[in-house]
Amino acid sequence: MNNLADIFYTHARLLERAGNFVLANGTEHSITCLPVVESVEGDIAGFIQTNLMSMTDGHIYFDVDMFAKGNRPAVNPFVSVSRVGRQTQSPLRVSLNRELISFLTLHRRIESYSHFSAEAGADIKRTLEVAERIFAFFTQSANEVRSIDLQTIIFCILWIDYWQDIQKMEKDIVTMNQTYKSSIGAQAFVKELVNNAKSLNELLLAIRKQQDKLLSTLGVQVVTVTNI
Repeated sequence: MNNLADIFYTHARLLERAGNFVLANGTEHSITCLPVVESVEGDIAGFIQTNLMSMTDGHIYFDVDMFAKGNRPAVNPFVSVSRVGRQTQSPLRVSLNRELISFLTLHRRIESYSHFSAEAGADIKRTLEVAERIFAFFTQSANEVRSIDLQTIIFCILWIDYWQDIQKMEKDIVTMNQTYKSSIGAQAFVKELVNNAKSLNELLLAIRKQQDKLLSTLGVQVVTVTNI
């Protein structure tokens, strides 16, 4: 490669290999291309980085600072982009994602100036505590696979402040995941709740009404929480 134009040409030729193919027997196959590029000190404005981002349907940015804090996977939700995500998501997931990004944006603002004040109000403390639980919820091992429907339900249980203790939350999530995988009844109940909700508020309302049954179905011991 003699110049930057050659890099662009090489990237374009490699990415063109990804797509849908119809074989002679009529069956369809697809190839997914996942280009990986390392940024220097978190800079994604370089030629190669922007070159690849302009060709792909989005990008996932793994943040070294989040990784150092123990977040697994260390995906930065503010820098990561999907250009086809919303078209493939249900109204419920679009609603949930919008609420989540809005909350994380608020948390980032609060976190940036909260250390300047020795005393924080109740609302700020609650935001920081909820954010801590959300990041703990996102953190999972490489071998741990969770159903999207189950993740949605778990997030809603977290969102209504059922868990006040992160250790109990993490323990309950492991139990829920194991129960969900082994119980057809649990899968059906979770799927019914998710499919019947068109927005995050609808799902939260349904979960509040059937909280005890939901937790029991997912193998979690029901604990009465007075502030829900």
